[in-house]
Amino acid sequence: MPVIEPLCDFCIRVPLDPQKLSVTSTFTLGSLSWIKDSRCPFCRVLNLAYYEGYRGRSRISRNTEQIILRWAAASGPGNRGAFFASSWICFAGKSDTNTFVDDAYFLRSLLHSDLDISRIARWISSCETVHSGNCVLKAPKAFRDAFTGLNVMRLIDVYQNCLVEVQDLRQYVALSYIWGAVPNFRLTTSNRNQLLLQGSIDKIWEMIPRTIQDAITLVRKLELRYLWVGALCLLQNDWQDLDRGVNVMDQVYERSWFTIIAACGHDADAGLPGVQERSRKMSKLTLEVNEEVSLGVYTGIDQLVKGTVYNSRAWTFQEHVLCRRALYFVDNKVFFRCSEAEYSESCLDQSRPQRPFVNHSSLLPKAVYMENPAEDYSIFLLYYSMRALTNQGDVLRAMAGIIRRLSEKAKYRFFEGLPTAVLDAFLIFEAHGTNLQRRSGFPSYSWTGWRGRINIDTPSGMNEWLASRTWIIWYKRSPSGITNLVWDPSANESFPIHAKTYHGYRERQHFESLVPLSFATLRTAPTQDLSSSIPASPYPLLQFWTLTVFYRIAEINVFTAKCRLVGEDGINCGNMSLDGSEETTLFDSVEPLETILLSESEGRREYYNVMLLEWNGGVAERRGIGTILQSAINNSFSPGPLWKEILLG
Repeated sequence: MPVIEPLCDFCIRVPLDPQKLSVTSTFTLGSLSWIKDSRCPFCRVLNLAYYEGYRGRSRISRNTEQIILRWAAASGPGNRGAFFASSWICFAGKSDTNTFVDDAYFLRSLLHSDLDISRIARWISSCETVHSGNCVLKAPKAFRDAFTGLNVMRLIDVYQNCLVEVQDLRQYVALSYIWGAVPNFRLTTSNRNQLLLQGSIDKIWEMIPRTIQDAITLVRKLELRYLWVGALCLLQNDWQDLDRGVNVMDQVYERSWFTIIAACGHDADAGLPGVQERSRKMSKLTLEVNEEVSLGVYTGIDQLVKGTVYNSRAWTFQEHVLCRRALYFVDNKVFFRCSEAEYSESCLDQSRPQRPFVNHSSLLPKAVYMENPAEDYSIFLLYYSMRALTNQGDVLRAMAGIIRRLSEKAKYRFFEGLPTAVLDAFLIFEAHGTNLQRRSGFPSYSWTGWRGRINIDTPSGMNEWLASRTWIIWYKRSPSGITNLVWDPSANESFPIHAKTYHGYRERQHFESLVPLSFATLRTAPTQDLSSSIPASPYPLLQFWTLTVFYRIAEINVFTAKCRLVGEDGINCGNMSLDGSEETTLFDSVEPLETILLSESEGRREYYNVMLLEWNGGVAERRGIGTILQSAINNSFSPGPLWKEILLG
């Protein structure tokens, strides 16, 4: 038996007894450099936790930083743990029993090479029989109610080894995975009939990526029958069939019995470790810190998924968000999560349901419940906009399911990816940590028109802000020249106009300037007959009236694309974040540039939210977002300030 090194002078002060850690305890354990070099077994556990917790994170602690360990008895998995570097340090169980336990111990000592299928079945069964709320989905009366607009649903029948087309409700498992660069056999109009024949999956088995093979095998082992995989269940060369499928993607994943999240590896050949025999190695999960106690590190799903290729792909975002139950394969480990509980094969199963692990560094876990649609949508966009798209034209399609669900929750429609009832709040998005680049085929006024991570600070008092600090009446102008209101209560008949818990426009006010103006600002109706020289657009234009002012830009930071706005008297009037700074010569101009007022700033009432414009044949594009002092509007260069009609594309 190997000799256990003694604890160091720092770690020996930690009472390694769960009963003595029944209240929150805090310990200072020396510097990071000490822990990295120490042979103390507890320091080795800390070092492992540091490595696990900081994977995929940009911030790495300095070696001189003092390590603070907070042992929170009631907040960690298994109700015993110390939160450290986004991981938990936990006590190991006395045995690797698969039965439910209820004690102070949490971790198993070994991770076996083969997946315990009966244990996974028990997790799912526990959710099905015990949980309620978001875990239980009300069954629709008919197929068309569950999957609106879908003619048939295709599923892989793992018993008959073929594709089936059904128009009734079946219990199925869905697969969420990354395609990557490996060949991926796809359903097309030419092979559809052959794949409907019994045994056809066997004929194409070697052409199917390993992840799909393993998913089929897993469904069989769980004694379930049907599997949904997008590549094999939607006709990949029929855009109408694809559109119908994409439009009900939220229902496909939400109504699945559970979803397999394949977050291992870089492509579709990574497989599902543990499903096939000898597809992963047995590993030791704990370290002995003395003769009586073993400790190990538990890192939650969100932290592990954060650094994966799966987490970088746009199409997997809504699949991850929308499923009710999910079986995760990540970092050669398997987890199960639903709305009420979280299980891991690395841990002993507790007799009391363990609430999902709280990822303190992410806003996403709370947003998935969509209890505050506007705020949650801004959070979704923060995380979604950083993900990669192979086809930039899919930017809205890959969010269609989430948008549909948010629309149902908020009881209003969306327009070009923007919520119509709170449009003003979502027009003032800005770059988050990276410069934005123009995405062709989509309007500049929407986040869909830009590549790069975006941030939207939604007002905390949304209805009050919309009522008292916005004034623009937004119209949309179709490519054929027809104008309609963007927000039209009569077209959103389900919107509860009198229920203030729902966010949206109700009463509106006219623009009122802080400083005197020599002209009226009452006109809001759109001009119907416009010059035929207006260039054709593939998307609707925003048409509206607002105040326009002219400033010079100064002190441009070429790295952050931020600058100052300077008025006619040379005094600073505000700040601006420039968009597409590498794609236009507009910012090289010494001439004043046109800036339009959008709304009053929520946090600082003395400021306006403004947008910088670039014109092309009578249609403007957004080229920046910022704020100016309200008192600065009379500091405009000629010909402003003006009350002007804007066409924004």
